[in-house]
Amino acid sequence: MGREFTSKYTSVVNSLAQGYQNSEASVCFVPLILQKDKNFKKTADIRRLISRRLKMWSDGNIENLISEAEQCDQKLPRSTTNMTDEQAVKVFSRLMLEGKI
Repeated sequence: MGREFTSKYTSVVNSLAQGYQNSEASVCFVPLILQKDKNFKKTADIRRLISRRLKMWSDGNIENLISEAEQCDQKLPRSTTNMTDEQAVKVFSRLMLEGKI
């Protein structure tokens, strides 16, 4: 799966370098293929989803990929935290001391 993804992305970048495609294709490829879908949790399901998206890309169904990515994005929860500056400093300091940043 990873090799197929990398191979396709390499061909997209090579097409850009040779002037066959515009830069939007190389910028859009990764987010369109790897867009998270909250309905898919198991590894096998995620692999099938990515394989289907890679096939859609190869077949030129870019508009369908874009609409699917937009739908998936709308379904994902928006994480908004109302953190004060003081709380942010405390969290940042704790993470720094733990070596996580």
